Amino acid sequence: MMAVSNQDEYAPLREVMQRVVDEYEYIHNECWFMMEPFCVYLVNAMLADGIPRDQLPDPLSVFQLFYSLYDEQSKIIGRTTPISQDVVDIPDSEYTETLQDIFPYQVQTYVHCTSFTFLGSDWIWRIAEEFLPDLHEKANEDLATAEFKPGIAYGRWAKDLPLTRRLIEGYFEMISYFMRYGEGRAVAEKGHGNAEMLIATWGGEKGQELVNRGAAVKESIEKAQNALKKGFYIECTVLCECIISRIINEVIVSVGGKPNTKLYKLVEIFGQNFAGNDKEKKVVLETDFWRERRNQAVHNYVTSQISSGPESVSELDKETRMTAEKGLELALWYVNWRGQWALKHILPII
Repeated sequence: MMAVSNQDEYAPLREVMQRVVDEYEYIHNECWFMMEPFCVYLVNAMLADGIPRDQLPDPLSVFQLFYSLYDEQSKIIGRTTPISQDVVDIPDSEYTETLQDIFPYQVQTYVHCTSFTFLGSDWIWRIAEEFLPDLHEKANEDLATAEFKPGIAYGRWAKDLPLTRRLIEGYFEMISYFMRYGEGRAVAEKGHGNAEMLIATWGGEKGQELVNRGAAVKESIEKAQNALKKGFYIECTVLCECIISRIINEVIVSVGGKPNTKLYKLVEIFGQNFAGNDKEKKVVLETDFWRERRNQAVHNYVTSQISSGPESVSELDKETRMTAEKGLELALWYVNWRGQWALKHILPII
């Protein structure tokens, strides 16, 4: 299926698509996703990657599939709220032949993140499933023989589509951007982010289960915050360790792995399998460093009973407080990360 009779024919298209995937631009006014250009570029990326033209869907069908899925999910959960979008007319004087190919209805459609993110991953998965069944089957074979790695919606696309997969990676980066918007306050107030609320609304029983687990994390966060406020630094540190361990174990189990009781091992697994960008890798290093400080803080707390000097007590208090503060900062980061990860990794398979 992937063979192309004349690769040189698509060299100019590959060059254009390489620029598209390197300069991903589908976000407008922070929280609006531009639908039509993405559909066009996705089809062109598949063509440039070698899928024969006669086996490709047309961009309009890809565009309409999103709305069909929205209607389908709305009926399942009984939600009647119309999709949040902004449709902008293109004036006749500006409606060039190129724009006619991209915007067949002579309008530009912007879908707001509140209506988009809950369905974004499923849409990408269903494009492969409905329009490219041979490709979807091949991707399933790839997944069946793959080593343990986080499974996400674009994993349903065959591996030998470099431009297509990079475009989809940029798409998921955009979804992460949407979910980071306003996420911090939600985590601080509820113990889970907006992503999990979307999953609870649209994900049925498993989505609600995820939010229920988030409520337990919220309680632990509150206890850790209270312990820090009252000066119970060792208690705060232990609670933060429990929160981090619980979240990492949860995502490991979600992708078919086995839970682990050792924090050092959990941090290692997280770094190898879930840390995909520089920020996440930096947090892995910070967590490992904090883990060592936690060990030292607890050890010093125990052995300090032998020492009676006020300087020793003051230094111990400072050390354990700093360890607790860093632990809480890391725990909140993992809670926030969990909400974003859940939208991309759990929602497509529930």
